[in-house]
Amino acid sequence: MLPLYMHFRNFDPLHLFGLLGIGAKNWLTTVKPVYLMTILGCGLRSGLFIYIFIQFFRGIPKELEEAAFVDGAGAFRTYFTIMLPNAVPSLITVTVFSLVWQYNDSFYSGLFGIKSDYLISVKLASLTGTINSLDQIVNPEIQQAYLDAGIVLMVVPIVIIYIILQRKFIEGVERSGIVG
Repeated sequence: MLPLYMHFRNFDPLHLFGLLGIGAKNWLTTVKPVYLMTILGCGLRSGLFIYIFIQFFRGIPKELEEAAFVDGAGAFRTYFTIMLPNAVPSLITVTVFSLVWQYNDSFYSGLFGIKSDYLISVKLASLTGTINSLDQIVNPEIQQAYLDAGIVLMVVPIVIIYIILQRKFIEGVERSGIVG
């Protein structure tokens, strides 16, 4: 945790900022580290992402790779024209997992100095206290209905992302099932 904190305190990827004369940037009080870790699949769940990719690439027939080498394709061309298009289902799976975990994560947000007032899970917890403190709503069923509405609003962005990516996931599974 401390190395991650220190890395984003003086962020300079591959010392490129220093070479360009920009200098290291302090990203601790911004949301940039969270976005960067989401895009790159870093964090505590990266082991699961690696496992998903390994298992998926083991399932791709070796004959596809061998046929590409026989046709004269190099390692990079084989990867980008054959292996990567066939890996779309695993890419979509890892993307959905990463987005959902980062959306629900409060650990890294607190680590990088993002105010907890901006976290939707904190807002939902405070909504419970707010609803319970209202004297106008004495019926517990109505209080629960308000809380359920807040939970639905919290889940809606993830459901929308899943619906958008579900079509791509199904297309990738159908395409990868075609052999020959």
